[in-house]
Amino acid sequence: MEALKALPLFSGLSEKALEMLSTRTVVRTLPEKTYLFREGEPAAGLYIILKGRIEIFRATPDGREQVIHVEYRNRHLGELPLLDGSPYPASARAGTETRVVFLPREAFQWAYRERPEIADVVIRDLGARLRKLVGLVEKLSLKEVPARVATAVLEAAIAADKARDQASFHLPSTQDEMATRLGTTRESVSRAMGRLGREGAISHKGSRVTIKDLGKLQRAAGSTVENLTGSIFGKILPAMSPERSRD
Repeated sequence: MEALKALPLFSGLSEKALEMLSTRTVVRTLPEKTYLFREGEPAAGLYIILKGRIEIFRATPDGREQVIHVEYRNRHLGELPLLDGSPYPASARAGTETRVVFLPREAFQWAYRERPEIADVVIRDLGARLRKLVGLVEKLSLKEVPARVATAVLEAAIAADKARDQASFHLPSTQDEMATRLGTTRESVSRAMGRLGREGAISHKGSRVTIKDLGKLQRAAGSTVENLTGSIFGKILPAMSPERSRD
């Protein structure tokens, strides 16, 4: 009940409807790297994250991967295929040990037929995800690796409300995870972080980053705080093939 209430998706449902849905749910614990679903599989239902994180990614036949986005606590995923009848357009796996609530397809479909405004919430969410996709395409196709890394650092600062000089925060992912998300290698991420340090934009030790000069970081990213803020929290499951730039 609490997990369902926390979602804007179901905020308009009555207590009775929420209670009915909650009786249909199943709670699962996923060890790290466990798949929640795979690209091309038929959609089974809606997933709500209680704890941990889920990575959404696409893979090529030769094993290369592109992380499209990461979902955290109190976020839902898998709703689009439930609306249009398509299979999952990407794969999902646990980035850490993760607990999820699973709501079967039939229960979700009953909910949005009962409350058509649920579809409106989904549409607004998809619009935010589309804005994120536009930023991802720009990041991977138009920016060199150092600019991608600078953008990722700036986005992390914005998400932590630390986008200012002398502010410190922790990066939400390791350099390996950042490399996968940015379509490059860990070595390239490490070199780019070192370059940002030498240029006086940041200092860092492990996952902790301090912004030394926000202007320099923004110039390295080719973006400003203002033009990233509007799109940072949108997410999408796009049907796109990952391409990796090695440097």
